[in-house]
Amino acid sequence: RGFGVCAVSRNYALEASLKHTVLWGLPELRGIENCMPESERGSAAKLGDKAEYEDARAKAKRFVQEKYGLKQDPDARIFVFLGRWVKQKGVDYIADVTEWMLGT
Repeated sequence: RGFGVCAVSRNYALEASLKHTVLWGLPELRGIENCMPESERGSAAKLGDKAEYEDARAKAKRFVQEKYGLKQDPDARIFVFLGRWVKQKGVDYIADVTEWMLGT
């Protein structure tokens, strides 16, 4: 008898728990959204309040826009996907919402 399983996200944990009968007998199937320890998350983990966080976020957005020659727009949305372009990583979900994302 197993103790449980950790999946790469809550959504994947739910999907796997419904789909794979071998997991049904486990006491727990947990999704971990960010498996990196808090101590290794860099400066974002060290920001004290919302104002500091928002300032750091705005600076990061400006940096990305400048680095990649994007329009300088503090209200622009930046979407980043870091992973393999395979269905297992959820790119089918990205494809499903791409038209909506570009139109909003």
